[in-house]
Amino acid sequence: MQKYFAYHIALIIELPVAKYELARYKEKLGRISTNFVLDGERLIHGNELLVKIFKDYPVDRFYKVREYKLETVLNLIQILEKEKSLGLKNALYDFIGYLVFDCLIANQDRHHENWGFVVEKEQKLRLALSYDHASGFVNKILKLDIEDIQRILDCIPNEFIKKYQKDFAIEILKENISILEELKKEICQNAR
Repeated sequence: MQKYFAYHIALIIELPVAKYELARYKEKLGRISTNFVLDGERLIHGNELLVKIFKDYPVDRFYKVREYKLETVLNLIQILEKEKSLGLKNALYDFIGYLVFDCLIANQDRHHENWGFVVEKEQKLRLALSYDHASGFVNKILKLDIEDIQRILDCIPNEFIKKYQKDFAIEILKENISILEELKKEICQNAR
């Protein structure tokens, strides 16, 4: 359910995101996602590119990767955007949007294989849609209201998210609370 709910929050803020839908299999409720990599295309995870640009990058490590820093990722994206033949546009802007979204839903799982680029047929690149949002607070959102979310956002240190970003996130949620309430109802009905 977490990915489904996060997907709908991402739609509200117009974030490029992988589509998730509710599904049922043998009386178990779950979610299903369509493949955002088309025929003839290929997904390259962040760590696969980081090792090509930064030769000592530990591509095979998944925990406590000291080299995996925001500055490193942003530098990589800027390098790729400067290479005009790749046709990459708005990747830096969209990736920062992913990070703001992670703050909004308290996602702690943006490791170097939870983002990447898609190589299109003509060898052009595009930033992959945001995907895998199961580690955020959305796994408890059915029990939360706007005030709870405000308290969660207030706990995020200011070096990660500024006050105006928190206020903006709350305003988006307030403006769309009826949509979120409908999602809660749909999830609760389908869970039966």
